[in-house]
Amino acid sequence: MIKASIVLFFVFVKELLVSNWAMMTTVFLFRKNRPAVIQFFLKIKDPRSVATISHMITLTPGTVTLDYDEKESLLTIYAFHGEDPEAVIAGIRSSFEKYLIEIWG
Repeated sequence: MIKASIVLFFVFVKELLVSNWAMMTTVFLFRKNRPAVIQFFLKIKDPRSVATISHMITLTPGTVTLDYDEKESLLTIYAFHGEDPEAVIAGIRSSFEKYLIEIWG
């Protein structure tokens, strides 16, 4: 649990830096983007994990958590770079959700 928490911290910092860079280049270089509202089912069920992943998504530039349906475990997010919704979902699963499963199950 401690190891996963430390790894998650550094993964989150990396995501913050990468997202900041992506947002900055999009805005300052006038690049086109396709924002999207994306819904996906979370594998995590623990309320602490859901709250943590929701906050991490909102704190990452370019993404905002919009809604969570507790009955269906369905998370709705807004992604500024939503050209490929499957890639956005895969990124969240591999970076945040994976480690939250290790921490809280």
